[in-house]
Amino acid sequence: MPQDLFDDGPSPELTGGTDRRSDARYQAVRWIGKLTNGTAQELCVVRNICSTALVVQVFSTHAIGDRVSIALHGDQLLEGEIVWAGDDTAEVRFFNPIDLPAAVSAHAPAGTASRPGVPRLEIPGGGTLRLGNERFPVEVRDLSQGGVKIATSALPRLGEEALLDIDGLGELPGLVRWCEGGHVGIAFLQAVPFDELTGWIVAREKKAEDSNDTGDTQRRWPRYNMFLKSWMQLSGVLTPVEIYIHNLCRGGLRVTCRRGLHPGEHVVVGLGRAGDVRGSVVWTDKEHAGIAFTRTLDPDHARQPFASRSVAPIMHHRADGRRPGLRSQ
Repeated sequence: MPQDLFDDGPSPELTGGTDRRSDARYQAVRWIGKLTNGTAQELCVVRNICSTALVVQVFSTHAIGDRVSIALHGDQLLEGEIVWAGDDTAEVRFFNPIDLPAAVSAHAPAGTASRPGVPRLEIPGGGTLRLGNERFPVEVRDLSQGGVKIATSALPRLGEEALLDIDGLGELPGLVRWCEGGHVGIAFLQAVPFDELTGWIVAREKKAEDSNDTGDTQRRWPRYNMFLKSWMQLSGVLTPVEIYIHNLCRGGLRVTCRRGLHPGEHVVVGLGRAGDVRGSVVWTDKEHAGIAFTRTLDPDHARQPFASRSVAPIMHHRADGRRPGLRSQ
């Protein structure tokens, strides 16, 4: 499986009207930001920008006409309205033109999460803090690629090494930076990969929707029942594995896979005309697993015949009870 399946593709261009064609335009800038739509927050990546609009890569569904704000490095806050939306991109037209040179000089590129001012998401969650041999339950208050603010009864020392285990995100080693009023700030020793953090956010959202669901009519997206054979690539594993898809929606699917899967594991699923779609394992049981996509897709494309792909063989057990080599008379 080519490694570029886990990399970003080419950056889309601004698609708006001709009144913006004369603006200076920065392409493929890859700035990391926090997009707020109503009360919902998510990480995003600014791909192209001019003084009146930008194109942003998103990981949730947005509609034309939504009023959004995008927080970038430091005090940069871009406010506008979505004028175009695709499966994983959206174009935002600013309410007021911005000083583009000033924005460019102060931006925070994706992948530099240790720099101050990288947007934090106010996403509540649980976890465990380990200080030496002691463990303390914690509540996450806000989180970024480079650090976290938690509420805890622990009283760590400034500069003390800490290991934070956030539900669904795994263990994150770091250093205690500050303590105040029952809250502790921890800077991670290594930035959380962008895809891993966004996949975790999408998985949390999908799990919350499923836990509150009382029927298909209340789901965010309709689900299509099916039984289709396809393949799935696991991160760090060279050979794709065979899977069977049981149902599918814009945000995820349910599969059967003979190989053991684990919540939080990153995968790429072959989905016909929809292409190779990245996602993460949300839940597993004895027979099935739930996969949440890192971007939404068109289910009609995914339900087309799948391209062939060499997959790891599945061992089948003989059911007739006869020993190999014996013939029936």
